[in-house]
Amino acid sequence: PVVFIGMEEGSATDEQLESNLIERSQYSQIKDLEPRSTKLQSTWMHMCDLMLRKEGVGSPTAEDKRQYQTHRLGTLGGETLMTELLPYPKRTRKDWPELYKQRYPTHDEYIAEMVPRRHKLLRSIFTYETRDLIVIYGKEHFERFHALFGSAWTSEPPFAHTTAFGARVLVSPHFTSSHFAKNKRRFFELALG
Repeated sequence: PVVFIGMEEGSATDEQLESNLIERSQYSQIKDLEPRSTKLQSTWMHMCDLMLRKEGVGSPTAEDKRQYQTHRLGTLGGETLMTELLPYPKRTRKDWPELYKQRYPTHDEYIAEMVPRRHKLLRSIFTYETRDLIVIYGKEHFERFHALFGSAWTSEPPFAHTTAFGARVLVSPHFTSSHFAKNKRRFFELALG
């Protein structure tokens, strides 16, 4: 019922990037995140916080969030789907690794081909099952999501929200940004309706 969509995953080094891509090439169409580290991840902890609040936990502890992340976040049959608009992980927004140039000579060519393909995939995901809430984190990339939802948006800086595919859609700054930290309370109010 809840979908979290980021822009793209990060990667710290070229070696990690290559091993990450080799691992991804062996994924099934849907990748269950189990097993995973029990260390609370900085982006995921806010997803866990939201999901626990959705269940009625007023002020989730770090341990509550760690347990949710370890056993429930993004799991097959669970209540969350985690995905990215763009499938290629990168170290920075401007980075375009040599490895990717084999397929797409430039980042712009990658975006021009990949964004419409991913929009089509995401639309099929949104209509396949009933969704309650779709959370897009990484508001600086909002223009790449706008065509996907194509609705009239209500702006409540630093957030924007609408209804699409029968779900409440909320755009937020990235969960690790200072804009999110300063406005986290309002995020939960908007997400929980």
